[in-house]
Amino acid sequence: LDILKGLDNENIRLGLSIEVIFVDSNSSTNIDEIINSYLSTSKLDIKKIDTFNSASHKRNFGIKNAKSNNIISIDDDCITGDNFISIHYKSLKEREPKVINSGIVNFSKNSYKNSNYYRYRNERHRIYDKIYFKNEEISFYNIVTMNMSFKKDELTSENLLFDEDYTFYGLEDTQFGLDSIKKGFKLKTCLAPIIHQEDTSISKFLKKIEDFKENFLKFYKKNIDT
Repeated sequence: LDILKGLDNENIRLGLSIEVIFVDSNSSTNIDEIINSYLSTSKLDIKKIDTFNSASHKRNFGIKNAKSNNIISIDDDCITGDNFISIHYKSLKEREPKVINSGIVNFSKNSYKNSNYYRYRNERHRIYDKIYFKNEEISFYNIVTMNMSFKKDELTSENLLFDEDYTFYGLEDTQFGLDSIKKGFKLKTCLAPIIHQEDTSISKFLKKIEDFKENFLKFYKKNIDT
């Protein structure tokens, strides 16, 4: 609900007509209940589509099913920050062609103040990137696909999608960033903020690390000549 409320409030303030697509993998019937209960008062065009559980495939499925040419992607465990839509929308309207915008990832105060986990560092994807606030180009390994915007027709015309060989966690976003650059896209920062509601248990986090290791070998083999 926090995601929907954040999007809805800004949508009303901006006077836009926004479609929100939940790409799910039949994870819970509770999602349908939440969406249906919210629809009666919302100004958003909300729909839920189901497919199998693969991050790359679900992102591609959402892109293909979106009606708008202006697309903003956000993960389901993220809440929009101040002016999230307006910053992305302005970037999409005013930038040159073939640019993918990558926003800021923050965490709740409790997460980054009370934890020593590396993953809870604010702006962790940019911690070494001094050009972050200048809207300049970034490297493929700095892209944030959980907070990203782009033009649908530019991706489809270049056959640029997420590599569905990555079925586990990790590096599907890095591969997408690298593929984008190979096809002539620029990756740029924008200041659209999200708050990542990271609640992964230690056991699940370790499983992610194992998956990442497997995907790292896959990434290396795919790009050994790059």
